[in-house]
Amino acid sequence: MLDRFWTAVRCRLQVSRYCREVLEAAGHAPTAAPGQLPPRTLVVGNDPVRILLFGEGVTVGYGVGSRAEAIDGALAKRIAELTGRGVILENRARPNVRVDEVVESLGGVGTHTFAVGVWSPALTETLERLTLQGWRSRVTAMLQQIRADSDMPLVIAQLPVPSGTHPSVLILRPWYARLNRTIAEVAARFPDVVTVELGTVVVPMRSGDPVLGTADYRRQADPLAEAVRRALWRSPSASADALSPGR
Repeated sequence: MLDRFWTAVRCRLQVSRYCREVLEAAGHAPTAAPGQLPPRTLVVGNDPVRILLFGEGVTVGYGVGSRAEAIDGALAKRIAELTGRGVILENRARPNVRVDEVVESLGGVGTHTFAVGVWSPALTETLERLTLQGWRSRVTAMLQQIRADSDMPLVIAQLPVPSGTHPSVLILRPWYARLNRTIAEVAARFPDVVTVELGTVVVPMRSGDPVLGTADYRRQADPLAEAVRRALWRSPSASADALSPGR
């Protein structure tokens, strides 16, 4: 009995893929998918800044019907409010993108053309095959690749810590905390790279479980937008007059 329980738990620990299957079975298709042109979210305003959104996790846009309802719309709007500038936000997220595939998923886009990048990682492998050293090495290699291309300031959205009482979630929660600490430690070694905590999120483990909605994306957009605002001060591509601290 106990062996069957742990087998079931291990099968569900590839959480990104499993949750995607649950969401899609419930009719929640991703709003960013392979083969699509990278969607752009525009906020009209003076001296617009270009923001690159990429990776997996919250950037994919499950649980809503459009990019305007996903993190894209909330983040672009909040950045515009904080900076008083227009925003051109380009989303190159892809479902189930591993850390070592992130740069390849950008499709050769020149990161130097963006004022700030926002990367959202996700756990796309089973815990049986995961080690903190391996995670550290992959995050380090990804950041080295980004820095080899440009000095674009980078904001990293940490893994939202799963909430709930499902057995898989209880095992995942301390792992996510460890992975986030590792991300922060690696990021601290690179110039103009900061991490942002996104708090907790309900992880859907069965059909009918709550999924992210527009209100959740708005909540997550607030700390990300503030980090982007601060990063614009250091961005070589943000050629506008200096932003005032009070904006």
